[in-house]
Amino acid sequence: MNTFVILAILVAGAYCDLNQVADLDGTLSDCEFVVSPTDCCSFRRYDANVTEEDFGKCPGGTAWIQTICGCDFVDVAICDCPSEPFEPIFDKICNDQAALDASGGCCQNNRVYYAVDGASSNFTFGGNMVQCHPVMTFNLDKCGCVGDATAEDDVTDTPSGPP
Repeated sequence: MNTFVILAILVAGAYCDLNQVADLDGTLSDCEFVVSPTDCCSFRRYDANVTEEDFGKCPGGTAWIQTICGCDFVDVAICDCPSEPFEPIFDKICNDQAALDASGGCCQNNRVYYAVDGASSNFTFGGNMVQCHPVMTFNLDKCGCVGDATAEDDVTDTPSGPP
């Protein structure tokens, strides 16, 4: 019995080592990503070649922390990751009411929406066709989907005919 327990512990330990990955320094980890060799703001897959592009970049004010396998806030003296300025998307046609009316569109939050002919619940936004909830329709005057979108109760099938 003792031999079986010892064997089980050895197998379990070997299995755990097989599921771990080594970072660039050879340190084993359960995380499949490691900090980039180029900067502390970026990370890549553990098996990436040095010439491969980084997988991702941490948001400004954060850096890759291997022990948590993710980005977290750090002192800028340790790692100073710049943040990209937020640039909102703005459809210029929303500033020209005559052009907007001629195009058959409407605007919400400086984004243009167009109804789709022949499909009252469909509209386009950002070049993609989108569909309202099945019981709603797209309304140009409201520039959105209108109607009662309520959740339906679960309906169970009841047998018909004699029991």
